[in-house]
This record gives sequence, C-alpha cells and structure tokens, in this order.
Amino acid sequence: TGFRDFLSNKAFAVLRITGRDFLYHQIRGMAGLVCALALGVLPSDYLDLALSNEANVEVPLAPAGNLVLAECIFRDGQFACPFGQAVREERDKNGGRRGLPGPAACAKERTCGRVIEELCEPRFQEGFRDFSERLLGEQGARMRQLLR
Repeated sequence: TGFRDFLSNKAFAVLRITGRDFLYHQIRGMAGLVCALALGVLPSDYLDLALSNEANVEVPLAPAGNLVLAECIFRDGQFACPFGQAVREERDKNGGRRGLPGPAACAKERTCGRVIEELCEPRFQEGFRDFSERLLGEQGARMRQLLR
C-alpha cells in the first residue's frame, strides 16, 4: 500500500517553519494557532492579532507530544549535528529531498509509519483530544473575546 493509503483516516498537518531563532514554546504556539484556525475555533482575524505588536495575546500551545521535528538545518555549519553527514548523503540519494523520507523510503524502512503509529497511540490521542476540547470550550471563548 502507498503512503497516502497508510495515512487514510488519520488527521495530520505538515508545517514548514523557517526562522533564525525561536522563543520557548513558539513552535507549539504556532502549531496550536493553526489547529485553532483549522478547527474553526478562531477566525483568521485572530492570526493578524497574534502576529501584531499587541502584547499578551493568548495563543494555544499544541501538545508537545504530537509534534515531530523532521529536520533542523544550521547555517554555516554552526552546531552541526553529529549525524549531519549521514543526513546529507541520504538526502543526495533521495534526489535532494529533505525532511521526512518520501513514500518509497517509508515503505522500505517504515520510518514514517513508525512515527505515525506512535502519534496514534492513545496517550497522544488523549493529549490532543484534551487540547481540542479546551480550544472548543473556555479557552477558545476567551480568545475570541480579544477580537471584540
């Protein structure tokens, strides 16, 4: 079966985030805000507010256990990871693709499958369900008040 078949009936999103520096929980906040917008909890206007210079704008934090860092590239070789050469060689073998392996590699090595299976474990599903319920309830209502 193909990778898309494997992912059927599994909700997920891929975020490609590029930046020089990140604050503590910034990626969790970005992912949480995307979830809130996708679930329809917040209107797109809230994104403008969250990205503005306005201080103390509440942003939902996505559960850390549901996030996967697929790749991290450091410029000028600073803080090079010890297995960086192996990653570059694998990228070159895969036609220059970076990040999670493509469908062929996933089928062969089951790398993506193992990651997705782990994310589908009850403990991670429960964490995301709790996050979603907070968004759909009190937290989402409180955040929508900022737009009034």
